[in-house]
Amino acid sequence: MTTAQHELPGYDRPGELPWATRRLVLARDGYVCVCCDRPVLGRPYAIHLRKPRHRGGDFSPENLITVLAECGERISVQRDPADEARGYSVPPGDDPAFVPVAYRNPAGHAVAWLLPDGGRSFEPQAAEGVVLTSEPGYFPAR
Repeated sequence: MTTAQHELPGYDRPGELPWATRRLVLARDGYVCVCCDRPVLGRPYAIHLRKPRHRGGDFSPENLITVLAECGERISVQRDPADEARGYSVPPGDDPAFVPVAYRNPAGHAVAWLLPDGGRSFEPQAAEGVVLTSEPGYFPAR
Protein backbone atom coordinates (compact mmCIF):
# COMPACT_ATOMS: atom_id res chain seq x y z
CA MET A 1 0.00 0.00 0.00
CA THR A 2 1.38 3.42 -0.91
CA THR A 3 0.75 6.68 0.86
CA ALA A 4 -0.88 9.39 -1.24
CA GLN A 5 1.05 12.64 -1.39
CA HIS A 6 -1.80 14.55 0.31
CA GLU A 7 -1.54 12.24 3.34
CA LEU A 8 2.12 13.05 4.00
CA PRO A 9 2.84 15.40 6.92
CA GLY A 10 3.72 18.89 5.76
CA TYR A 11 2.01 18.59 2.38
CA ASP A 12 -0.16 21.61 1.59
CA ARG A 13 -3.47 20.81 -0.09
CA PRO A 14 -4.87 23.52 -2.35
CA GLY A 15 -7.36 25.70 -0.43
CA GLU A 16 -6.04 24.66 3.00
CA LEU A 17 -3.87 26.48 5.51
CA PRO A 18 -0.20 25.91 4.58
CA TRP A 19 1.85 24.08 7.23
CA ALA A 20 4.47 26.84 7.32
CA THR A 21 1.80 29.42 8.14
CA ARG A 22 0.29 27.15 10.81
CA ARG A 23 3.70 26.79 12.50
CA LEU A 24 4.30 30.55 12.24
CA VAL A 25 0.96 31.40 13.91
CA LEU A 26 1.41 28.78 16.65
CA ALA A 27 4.87 30.14 17.46
CA ARG A 28 3.67 33.77 17.40
CA ASP A 29 0.85 32.94 19.82
CA GLY A 30 3.17 30.93 22.07
CA TYR A 31 1.24 27.66 21.56
CA VAL A 32 -1.54 29.02 23.77
CA CYS A 33 -5.12 30.07 23.06
CA VAL A 34 -5.30 33.85 22.57
CA CYS A 35 -8.74 33.87 24.25
CA CYS A 36 -8.05 31.99 27.48
CA ASP A 37 -4.23 31.68 27.63
CA ARG A 38 -4.37 27.89 28.06
CA PRO A 39 -1.83 25.70 26.21
CA VAL A 40 -3.15 24.14 23.01
CA LEU A 41 -0.74 21.22 22.67
CA GLY A 42 -2.43 17.96 23.60
CA ARG A 43 -5.89 19.56 23.33
CA PRO A 44 -8.27 20.13 20.43
CA TYR A 45 -7.35 23.49 18.91
CA ALA A 46 -7.64 25.39 15.65
CA ILE A 47 -5.93 28.10 13.72
CA HIS A 48 -8.95 30.38 13.53
CA LEU A 49 -9.73 32.71 10.63
CA ARG A 50 -10.65 36.06 12.18
CA LYS A 51 -12.34 37.03 8.91
CA PRO A 52 -13.76 33.91 7.20
CA ARG A 53 -12.81 33.19 3.61
CA HIS A 54 -16.42 33.55 2.44
CA ARG A 55 -16.28 37.17 3.69
CA GLY A 56 -12.99 37.95 1.96
CA GLY A 57 -10.56 36.61 4.56
CA ASP A 58 -7.44 34.67 3.67
CA PHE A 59 -4.65 32.59 5.21
CA SER A 60 -2.39 35.57 5.95
CA PRO A 61 -0.87 35.57 9.47
CA GLU A 62 -2.68 38.80 10.41
CA ASN A 63 -6.02 37.05 9.82
CA LEU A 64 -5.17 33.97 11.92
CA ILE A 65 -5.16 33.30 15.67
CA THR A 66 -4.60 30.16 17.76
CA VAL A 67 -7.65 29.08 19.77
CA LEU A 68 -8.79 26.04 21.71
CA ALA A 69 -11.72 24.25 20.10
CA GLU A 70 -14.28 25.50 22.63
CA CYS A 71 -13.12 29.11 22.22
CA GLY A 72 -13.19 28.80 18.43
CA GLU A 73 -16.72 27.42 18.54
CA ARG A 74 -17.88 30.33 20.71
CA ILE A 75 -16.30 32.83 18.30
CA SER A 76 -17.76 31.13 15.21
CA VAL A 77 -21.33 31.15 16.50
CA GLN A 78 -20.95 34.72 17.81
CA ARG A 79 -22.10 33.71 21.30
CA ASP A 80 -20.10 36.46 23.01
CA PRO A 81 -20.45 39.92 21.43
CA ALA A 82 -17.19 40.98 23.09
CA ASP A 83 -15.25 38.60 20.81
CA GLU A 84 -15.51 41.07 17.92
CA ALA A 85 -14.40 43.95 20.17
CA ARG A 86 -11.38 41.85 21.20
CA GLY A 87 -10.49 41.31 17.54
CA TYR A 88 -11.17 37.56 17.53
CA SER A 89 -13.55 38.09 14.62
CA VAL A 90 -13.37 40.80 11.99
CA PRO A 91 -16.53 42.29 10.48
CA PRO A 92 -17.07 42.42 6.71
CA GLY A 93 -15.39 45.44 5.17
CA ASP A 94 -12.63 45.62 7.81
CA ASP A 95 -9.05 44.57 7.12
CA PRO A 96 -7.66 42.15 9.77
CA ALA A 97 -4.27 43.91 9.52
CA PHE A 98 -5.81 47.02 11.10
CA VAL A 99 -8.00 45.32 13.73
CA PRO A 100 -6.02 44.64 16.94
CA VAL A 101 -6.32 41.45 18.97
CA ALA A 102 -6.61 41.32 22.75
CA TYR A 103 -4.28 38.61 24.02
CA ARG A 104 -5.16 37.20 27.42
CA ASN A 105 -2.20 36.79 29.72
CA PRO A 106 -1.61 36.47 33.48
CA ALA A 107 -1.61 40.27 33.81
CA GLY A 108 -4.94 40.64 31.97
CA HIS A 109 -5.06 41.58 28.28
CA ALA A 110 -2.42 42.95 25.95
CA VAL A 111 -3.54 44.53 22.69
CA ALA A 112 -1.50 43.69 19.60
CA TRP A 113 -1.71 44.22 15.87
CA LEU A 114 -0.81 41.09 13.90
CA LEU A 115 1.83 41.56 11.21
CA PRO A 116 2.23 39.91 7.79
CA ASP A 117 5.59 38.44 8.81
CA GLY A 118 3.98 36.55 11.69
CA GLY A 119 5.01 39.03 14.36
CA ARG A 120 3.05 41.34 16.64
CA SER A 121 3.16 45.08 17.19
CA PHE A 122 1.96 46.81 20.31
CA GLU A 123 1.64 50.07 18.38
CA PRO A 124 -1.30 50.76 16.03
CA GLN A 125 -0.78 49.83 12.40
CA ALA A 126 -2.00 52.06 9.59
CA ALA A 127 -2.43 51.78 5.87
CA GLU A 128 0.32 53.42 3.87
CA GLY A 129 -0.09 57.20 3.86
CA VAL A 130 -2.33 57.25 6.97
CA VAL A 131 -1.05 59.06 10.05
CA LEU A 132 -2.19 57.72 13.42
CA THR A 133 -2.78 60.12 16.28
CA SER A 134 -3.81 57.64 18.96
CA GLU A 135 -1.94 56.95 22.16
CA PRO A 136 0.14 53.72 22.34
CA GLY A 137 -2.04 50.87 23.53
CA TYR A 138 -5.20 52.54 22.26
CA PHE A 139 -7.95 50.08 21.43
CA PRO A 140 -10.10 51.68 18.71
CA ALA A 141 -13.82 51.93 19.43
CA ARG A 142 -16.05 49.97 17.07
